[in-house]
Amino acid sequence: MESSPINEHVIPMLLAVLKSQVEHAVFRPYLGGDGKWGSISSATFMQDLLFYQNHYRSALGDNSSKNIVGLWLSGRKYSDTVNIMGLMLAGFIPQLFSTNFPNEEVIWDLMEKSGANVLIYDEDFKDKVTSCRVSLISALTETSVTHENTASFAFTPFASGGGTALIVHSSGTTSGMPKLIPVTHSWVTAFIKIKYPAALKQGDFDDANVTNTIGNLAHELIIAFVSSSMGASTSEIVSMITTCGVNRLALYATFLSSYIKAAQKDPAVTAALVSCRQILHTGVSLPEEDEEWAIQNGLRVTTMYGTTETAPVMTSQIGTEATDRLLSLMPGLDAPALIPCQLSSSSEGDTDTKLFEMVARPGKKDSPHPSLFKSPDGLYHTEDVLEEITPGLYRFRGRKGDWIKTLPGFCDANSIEENVKKMCKDILHDAAAVGENRPLACLFIEALPSAEVGGKSEEALVAEVIARTKEFNQRLFTYERIEDPRRIFVVPHGSLPRTKEKGNIRRNAVASIFRDKVDAAFQD
Repeated sequence: MESSPINEHVIPMLLAVLKSQVEHAVFRPYLGGDGKWGSISSATFMQDLLFYQNHYRSALGDNSSKNIVGLWLSGRKYSDTVNIMGLMLAGFIPQLFSTNFPNEEVIWDLMEKSGANVLIYDEDFKDKVTSCRVSLISALTETSVTHENTASFAFTPFASGGGTALIVHSSGTTSGMPKLIPVTHSWVTAFIKIKYPAALKQGDFDDANVTNTIGNLAHELIIAFVSSSMGASTSEIVSMITTCGVNRLALYATFLSSYIKAAQKDPAVTAALVSCRQILHTGVSLPEEDEEWAIQNGLRVTTMYGTTETAPVMTSQIGTEATDRLLSLMPGLDAPALIPCQLSSSSEGDTDTKLFEMVARPGKKDSPHPSLFKSPDGLYHTEDVLEEITPGLYRFRGRKGDWIKTLPGFCDANSIEENVKKMCKDILHDAAAVGENRPLACLFIEALPSAEVGGKSEEALVAEVIARTKEFNQRLFTYERIEDPRRIFVVPHGSLPRTKEKGNIRRNAVASIFRDKVDAAFQD
């Protein structure tokens, strides 16, 4: 039987929480310099929301709770949150853009696609909006606010839980265009009530949980602690923990890896990280050696799996056992499901490996937006592959796109890349395996500047990579191995194309940019 969506608009729910915590600080915005952090209480936050709501009601006029308004903001300011939520309070649907959109023409195209007819922009972007095709309004700042003569909240008749709350975008592009990803009020409510506690509130404590932002506000809704940037410096992270009381960190694995490396050299950094109740990492896999060091040194690290469309759906557990590092479905969710995923070639494959694809069902309280269900089977397909290690516990094995379909069979590109980076971390910056519909897979490698300065010829570098990955290759089927120097290409440091948000290598773009090199590898 289908479960009903949560019939609750997210804003009244959040206001009820704020009213119950009026004296509590809910934001600690970064003010610049070491240890300079502001403090904003629930009461001030609510007063600001009221001012912003009234401002946008006046500036934008009446609405039918269906008008979409674009917001191009920095994503790092307290005022960004109030602009977004004030607009929602006024009954509009925010379409969020961040600094990851360097080309304004893409923003105009995305607004045209969504039907947005107004853009609210940060003053930092005023020189870029001159060519905008819709009406423009400068975003409010904290200095714009006055709490005099403000009325009480005047609610527009809110949409049901299945109504659109806001629109975000994919971090990657298809043909140069990010995807529109609308989310419903039910989806946001499920995130706040179910997914956030399951992902980042492990362990029982009597006092408050204090966390940080993981990304731009265009990619998340609610924050508690605003850092200066997504990749805050090690000193800033330590200050957040020791000075401001952050006790739960949420980080992309790339940045956590850099903090772990700093901790290996500085006991003060180690002590700060160890003091955290939980350090959640996501986005890409944390290098195995970093995870091992973290656990052995008392860091309470966990990982989380989710997509922009689904939000988090799986998490690991705090602990030192090997099974604690595996992923399990969060309790209380109805939408996610794992369906068998056969990737091995029919001629040879590991029949003991149980692979599944994560999908989502429609019509549930935590389902993705109805517009995203386009598959003939009625499911939302994430294209993400997980391996069942033991009943109910899984390991992320990458996206279906991480599996290259070469002519002889499928290759796990993600595993190949991770092994190369692990075995060659002192000489390589990154690696990408490509070869879709090619006779065999090829490998592109970026040397570290130190390796280039060291005078290693490309031939010597390739030979070193082959030697270091020999043991790994011996465990693979013959067609999966990349051990022919003619199929390994050295490219300049930083030349492999990456996504803006997470820095993941875009394999399809690599294959396209370096097509001539791959063609040459298979010429007789």
